[in-house]
Amino acid sequence: MTILKLIYYLIPPFVKNLVNRTKVKMPEKQGIVTLTKSETEIIFSNVKFESDVFVHTSLLDIGKVEGGYKVLVQHLNKCILDNGFTLLFPAIPMKGSSEDYIKQITTFDVRTAAISTGVINQYYSFLPNADRSLSPTHSVIAIGPKSTYYTEGHHLSDTPFKENSPYYKLLINKGKVLMLGAKLKHLTLIHVVEDLLGDDYPVRIHTNRSFEINIINKDGDNFKSNFKTHSKYRGVFRDMTDVSNDLRNLHSTQIIPLGDGEFVLMDAIEIVLYLFENLKSGNSPYGRRKISKQANEKIDYWIDFFKTLQ
Repeated sequence: MTILKLIYYLIPPFVKNLVNRTKVKMPEKQGIVTLTKSETEIIFSNVKFESDVFVHTSLLDIGKVEGGYKVLVQHLNKCILDNGFTLLFPAIPMKGSSEDYIKQITTFDVRTAAISTGVINQYYSFLPNADRSLSPTHSVIAIGPKSTYYTEGHHLSDTPFKENSPYYKLLINKGKVLMLGAKLKHLTLIHVVEDLLGDDYPVRIHTNRSFEINIINKDGDNFKSNFKTHSKYRGVFRDMTDVSNDLRNLHSTQIIPLGDGEFVLMDAIEIVLYLFENLKSGNSPYGRRKISKQANEKIDYWIDFFKTLQ
């Protein structure tokens, strides 16, 4: 072990988190530009967002962007924030399973918690008018007129995707989901269906036990909440291949080449209606499943509910 590695292992975890929180790392790709400024301009100028937008990003999948990630930031601002809508980004603090992560922590401090979901997400988190929700495993950054609305109360549910979550609130507000280079297998909205069905979902998604976590908000206030999180073993059996293919063919889905990746814009309610209807047929990201009578009744309720919002 080198001296530098030894020093690294001796650094307290809270210091490492603080360093990660205060450094914005740009994943550089060598080679030719795969997305020019003019191409970016054409893509964004030909898309109508007209709603709040939840953005999943992956610069590594896009490739080398002329002008860097801030060119994409400028267009997100121009097309969404400048038109009076709210931008949302996942601010997941861990790499790896949320179960392993939550077992290792006793405190979630929103002021210093790391963000592992990309440089664009990190950039927005540093803006003074950005808000971040207090879910210890699946927090969300929001910026725009509804940022407080989206992020407040997220920690009040025992699982991350229930009615108090920004993910659910996006549906209530008829929002959209943008996969900016990120692949559809990373779509977090699928978990809303799991949490709304709870124990009636045909697969046990969450850990059996709850974890008491000390939460610290942006004002330094402390309080305790109890959370369950996704079982790390369930993720092994999740296969998004068929779901991803079906989502690409939904009526409102727009797909545009974006460098080496894709720009995929989808209607959030249409996504969830598809997932509920697919589950009612016995299909899930975890394979074919038998759906109980009680689960079917809940599925019918939520399908009717979301159809009334369309």
